[in-house]
Amino acid sequence: MSRRTWLAAAAATPLLSGCFWPRFFDLSWDEEVQLHDGRVIVVKLKYTYERLGASFKRYIPSILRATEISFDAGEPIGRFTQVFQKHRVVVFERLNNKWYFLLETRGAPQILKTDAGYQEEWGSSENSSGHKCWSLGEGGLMRAFINELSDDALKVNILMDYANAEELAEFGGTRVTLARKALYAQKYPLDPPHMRIQRPQLVLHPSK
Repeated sequence: MSRRTWLAAAAATPLLSGCFWPRFFDLSWDEEVQLHDGRVIVVKLKYTYERLGASFKRYIPSILRATEISFDAGEPIGRFTQVFQKHRVVVFERLNNKWYFLLETRGAPQILKTDAGYQEEWGSSENSSGHKCWSLGEGGLMRAFINELSDDALKVNILMDYANAEELAEFGGTRVTLARKALYAQKYPLDPPHMRIQRPQLVLHPSK
């Protein structure tokens, strides 16, 4: 093989192996979120994706691996930023002087080793859809429960990733208004069972 042929083959290798793009990439934007009481809050969202296998496409195939949410929580907390590995924020709300995050697991849950044994990061799910709840108040971020929220605060209000990452990338670096979210929801409507978060099912144990 001549030197020129070898150099051409070496240059083509990253493209053929799918290494032209890094393994992980981020999509981020500022999003208007309407709370149950009508207020509109702007939050910054950053989604980290992992590319799956070799591909000449920039964004697909890929899978969501982490969600970062950042917003002004007001006094005394100020600017708050949190990363949720293997989860997606589907509801962001404000009740009883606390901010609430309803999370949805994505993929296999992250399992951590603790003093109490192996536990799922961000706690166990409360319903069959893999949802769990956390709150933010003056005491910091704490585990909460879906039943702490009123019915009108259980409606999904974060733009969902029903489209693939290649289409979602069009939102990157922009402000996603309520109007843009409404158009997206018309194109990718949520199924009725997924429009509102399911409350935990009460399990009754027979008396002994």
